[in-house]
Amino acid sequence: MRGTTSLGAVPGASISSGAGILMQRVVKSGKRKGQTVTDVKVPWIKATEVTVSYDNGWHVHLHVVIFLA
Repeated sequence: MRGTTSLGAVPGASISSGAGILMQRVVKSGKRKGQTVTDVKVPWIKATEVTVSYDNGWHVHLHVVIFLA
């Protein structure tokens, strides 16, 4: 699964640090519906894994890669 997260959600990231890329999107609801806006986003890839073992039972692992540079 691929996606983006808002720049504010990444600790230590800011526009001045150069993290993130500019992405345009069309607003789908609210007062600005239909307008095209440009946001700074940080691209990321996520994989979810469920592991089952006799010793530890079942548990979920999240693997996330955030592209900052």
